[in-house]
Amino acid sequence: MIHIGTNYQAVIPESKAESLTCYSNKKLKGMLVWSPNHCVSDAKPDKYIAMAMEKHSYNIEQVLGMLLWHKHHVEKSLADLANFTPFPDEWTVEDKVLFEQAFGFHDKCGSSRSCLTS
Repeated sequence: MIHIGTNYQAVIPESKAESLTCYSNKKLKGMLVWSPNHCVSDAKPDKYIAMAMEKHSYNIEQVLGMLLWHKHHVEKSLADLANFTPFPDEWTVEDKVLFEQAFGFHDKCGSSRSCLTS
């Protein structure tokens, strides 16, 4: 049976300001990686993105993050691209083979094949 009406509603206490700060000081906050700047023409960032992806193998998120880091200054971003190694989007063939070998040896439980017999 579903109870409906004011007699069945929870009473929510007023929140305290100090209790809210404990939630706002979490270490696992999101990080802004892109925000457009309407003062910069679209042509400049588009050329920058294409070159960064083609020449330095960055993905789009990494390229935009670098541009935001340099406050939308395309020339500074271009100069800084060579100073970092982009994280690849996909695994190499060698990475996939090594993973399959390790998974085949360790299985899902994380120990050697003996975990299947115990």
